[in-house]
Amino acid sequence: MFTSRSFVLTSVAALAAGAALGIGAPLLGATEATVGNAIHLTLSGGWFWAAFSFCVGFARTSRLESAVLSSVSLVVAVVTYYVTKLWQEGSFDSSVFSRIIFWSMAAAAFGPILGVAGNLARNHGLRGLAFRVLIPLMAIVETSQRIRLESPSMGATAGATWGCIRLVAVAAVFALVGHAVIIWRLRPGVRRRGFDA
Repeated sequence: MFTSRSFVLTSVAALAAGAALGIGAPLLGATEATVGNAIHLTLSGGWFWAAFSFCVGFARTSRLESAVLSSVSLVVAVVTYYVTKLWQEGSFDSSVFSRIIFWSMAAAAFGPILGVAGNLARNHGLRGLAFRVLIPLMAIVETSQRIRLESPSMGATAGATWGCIRLVAVAAVFALVGHAVIIWRLRPGVRRRGFDA
């Protein structure tokens, strides 16, 4: 199962994407440009890291592959993030190792869950709907909290960025639910089988 060509290609792509996320998030945080800061705020959101792991799981048909690859690629993202931060700061901070260990353990714990959720989101119709709306709902909750608690101290760019993310996430939930309901109503065989579609 793990030796197939598609698994190798997906693994390389997932690990490269994890490294790019880990490098890109802190580098963009160092820019003064409004667009760069908005991208940094997006890439630094917990929901975005969860979405990354979810998408890695979505890319595989096997739940085991989804779980393993999501976890490993998320750990790669965490390690490259902190290595990039160390490089940016130009000085050694001993606490960085404890942060790498803590967040790598969190990635190893939550990566498989998010990967399997991504895999289950591949199910058609109503069966996969709860998994497909998971990431937009996470984005709505996180950005709402950030707008309420952090936006006043972070400035206009942060508030506007989180507001846009929340708006897109709400639209995504409505679109995903609407699509699932329309497909369910248009296919009589699906209604007879219930949630098996």
